[in-house]
Amino acid sequence: MERSAEERRAFVLAQTRLAPVPGLEGVLLRTADAAFPLWHEAADWLKRGELALPFWAFPWAGGVGLAHHLQLHPELVAGRQVTDVASGSGLVGIVAAKLGAAQVHCLDIDPMAAEAAALNAAANGVELVAETADVTALAPRGGLILAGDICYEGPMAGAMLAWLRSCAQAGAEVMLGDPGRHYLDAAGMVCLGRYRLPSSRELEAGDEADCSVYRLA
Repeated sequence: MERSAEERRAFVLAQTRLAPVPGLEGVLLRTADAAFPLWHEAADWLKRGELALPFWAFPWAGGVGLAHHLQLHPELVAGRQVTDVASGSGLVGIVAAKLGAAQVHCLDIDPMAAEAAALNAAANGVELVAETADVTALAPRGGLILAGDICYEGPMAGAMLAWLRSCAQAGAEVMLGDPGRHYLDAAGMVCLGRYRLPSSRELEAGDEADCSVYRLA
């Protein structure tokens, strides 16, 4: 069932609450209390029998790790054109905007994510452009491309990594945050840092998760 942008925005507001992101300084995110009840609630609301997890409603470990790396190295984003792909809540893009990126685009295939990212950006006092797009169908982009936690599913990981590598080959700087997902193919990547950060048992195996941040060559 197709929902309007206003209806999607209202659903995000009803299902989440604004909360600090553990492990990140000065960042707020509209977060759901539990993943699986929201998963079923969203599927029923959209009148779909199957629906991917509501990635837009949580700070996922790969994104938190990548955002933490940016906070430690703000010079990576200051004054740059930034694209946050598979952006979910917009967390990584929001941190880039707070650190002085010239412009931030958040792209996600889920229309719910665009509304969540816009709401989260407003809550953090930053501006960004949030759009619905399958980035694997787009031409390679330039600038700085950030991807947090994209390797949890085989077909998606393969398609996303192929597209990100095409961007790197075309001259973009591409950075990826990953907490050890099964489908990560790190061949040709340079590890920039490893971080142990707070997480949620609702999403991960424990209260902390190890995240590596890579640059794609």
